[in-house]
Amino acid sequence: MKMSYWALILTFIACVAGGLVWSANHYHGKFLEEQKRADAAEQRADSTEAITENVLRTMAITNIIQEAN
Repeated sequence: MKMSYWALILTFIACVAGGLVWSANHYHGKFLEEQKRADAAEQRADSTEAITENVLRTMAITNIIQEAN
């Protein structure tokens, strides 16, 4: 094969490899953003559940006090 064919093949392989590296970096960044968003949503859900539990406990105590009187 001529040297120009080898250069063309190597250039093509380098472009494909570069595209794969860029794609992996791009989607890894998207993954990290989504993971951060999901962690924040889970934390909000946990705090919401804790608040709801406290309100229900307070209502139960209030009902017990009212029944005792």
